[in-house]
Parts: sequence; C-alpha cells; structure tokens
Amino acid sequence: MLADLGLDLGLGLGLGLDGDLDGDAAVGAGGGGGHRVLEIGTGTGWNAALLSHRVGAEHVVSIEYDPVVATGAAERLAAAGWGSRLVGEGRKEYGGGGEAPYSRVIATCSVGEVPRAWIEQAAPVG
Repeated sequence: MLADLGLDLGLGLGLGLDGDLDGDAAVGAGGGGGHRVLEIGTGTGWNAALLSHRVGAEHVVSIEYDPVVATGAAERLAAAGWGSRLVGEGRKEYGGGGEAPYSRVIATCSVGEVPRAWIEQAAPVG
C-alpha cells in the first residue's frame, strides 16, 4: 500500500496501487534520480508525494491555482513529512518559473492547449 511508502496524506485513500508504478509512469521509463519534475495542478498533494518518493522532494515543484487547495495540500504534505515547499500557488499557464528547466512537466489539470511556458521550461530531450 502507498501508506507503507510514507505516502499517507490522511485522506483515507485506499487505491491499492504500487507507488513505484505511479512514480515510474510520472517520470517515464527509466526515471528516477536526477529528474527535476514540475507538476501543474497539485490538488490533494497525492501526486506530489508519489513524485517526491520517486525522485526526491528536492526535485519536485508542484503548483496549484486555487489558494485554498494549495494550502490544504501543503499542510497535508508537511504533516506526512514531505515538507510544504513542494507546493507553490500560481497560474498554470505560467508553469514553475524560476526553478526551470525541468526534465519532466506533468499536468494533472485540464487545459485547452499546452501553454508555451511549459514547453520553454522543459529541458531539451537528451
């Protein structure tokens, strides 16, 4: 269970998934250490916790447009030991700003088209 990985955010979620599977899907095949990940659309903080487990919290930036949702996610992540620094409040079309480039940009929100800033903040494919 994900709670066994230290990913219990106190949400009562029992998805029965292997956290590494989700982390691998998020950072891509062969993912792991060395990736810097921008998640756009923090929501509950669940994906930010999975990503932090996979690549390290210091390599994850997650932004959330709604300040109430961002505050809740930051509090849950901090209470679970992941630290609230993961969550920034911001408009999704601007991306993660000053911490770019990112080796992975993950949108867990909907958009009509991919904002130019996301492309510009992605590291060149190596």
